[in-house]
Amino acid sequence: MKEISIQNKVIDFLQPQQITQFTGKWLDFGADNQAPQMFSLLGRTVSNHRALLNSKTRYTAGSRIEGNDIINNNGLSIKNIVERMMFDEFSTGNTFLELVTDANSSFLQLYHVDSTKGRLAKDLKSVYFHPTWVNVGFGVEIIQRPIYPNYIVEDGLRKSVIWKSQYEPEFINGIPIWYAGLRTAVISGLIDESNKSELENSHGISGMLFIPNVSDTEAKILSDDIHSEDGLTGAENHGKLKIGYYNGDSNIKPELLDFRRNVEGNYVDLKDVSNNQLLMIHSWYRSLAGYQDSTGFDTNRINDEYKVALTSSILPKQAEYATILNNIFSAFNKPEIEFINESPTEEISDNDLLTVWEMREKKGMEFNKEDPAQQILIYQLKK
Repeated sequence: MKEISIQNKVIDFLQPQQITQFTGKWLDFGADNQAPQMFSLLGRTVSNHRALLNSKTRYTAGSRIEGNDIINNNGLSIKNIVERMMFDEFSTGNTFLELVTDANSSFLQLYHVDSTKGRLAKDLKSVYFHPTWVNVGFGVEIIQRPIYPNYIVEDGLRKSVIWKSQYEPEFINGIPIWYAGLRTAVISGLIDESNKSELENSHGISGMLFIPNVSDTEAKILSDDIHSEDGLTGAENHGKLKIGYYNGDSNIKPELLDFRRNVEGNYVDLKDVSNNQLLMIHSWYRSLAGYQDSTGFDTNRINDEYKVALTSSILPKQAEYATILNNIFSAFNKPEIEFINESPTEEISDNDLLTVWEMREKKGMEFNKEDPAQQILIYQLKK
């Protein structure tokens, strides 16, 4: 069902997927097989939605990843690759990682693959990749990769792909968790477009300025000074201001009548509502996304919300990626990776600089200065 569009592209509301005897070599995703491209478009054009995607990716990927470093010939580290994979998963609900090795598994290289390029095979045992998926037939542009642990041999190299997705009932492809708020994301984008259009094409008079105690001669001079035809101000297509002059009581002060106050108020209210709904459907936090707030830059709130996000969202997602990647590294006798997280506004207290035995002594507990485990700083234990 097609209902609305943004930037001249129709937004599809997806129908449940199922594989039948009529399903082709690959499983179409969306009515025109362009669902991932639609998700990506919203991520590029809806500012607050993009802010949430960026924030979730930045925090969930951790401050750093210890273990393997440079992991492919493009010079990308495992941190770079994980960030791209997470962004794709949060944005489109699916993410792909290509593995390249030789017949003896003497080396391993990992390459992130843009999730908009991939479509699942009908048998769910491989993935097809194409640059656009527009007017596609079988040709040189179609690349097939079996899903790990199966490989295909190509140019003397063994190649495979990891497919990770966000579960959604009635769908085979992953669906991003924010999909239930698709209308909200579109509305937020339309508000941005409407605001831009209003700035570029507002021909209406936005208000009237009444200036009292002005004679006809003085009014003419003022109008000439303003350089505006018939007392209208404003540049090109922007909102105009009508200037009104009249004689009257000398105690009367100039007055501005704002014709657009209610319209702008409605705009601001709608924007706030859509922003709050986007936060809710993303299961994310205002202060971490950089949303403006009446409390300003509140470090306590940032730290508190970060702790909640760390427990409820960040650590579980990192565990998913660590399990997948460490299973691969184990098969190639490579060291495991570990995500390292740091609070965005971490403050070190006096107690943080005490050793464990000093803290135990301070609290009247038994302690042992010679115990290596008690010689660690409290601050180190929080890492």
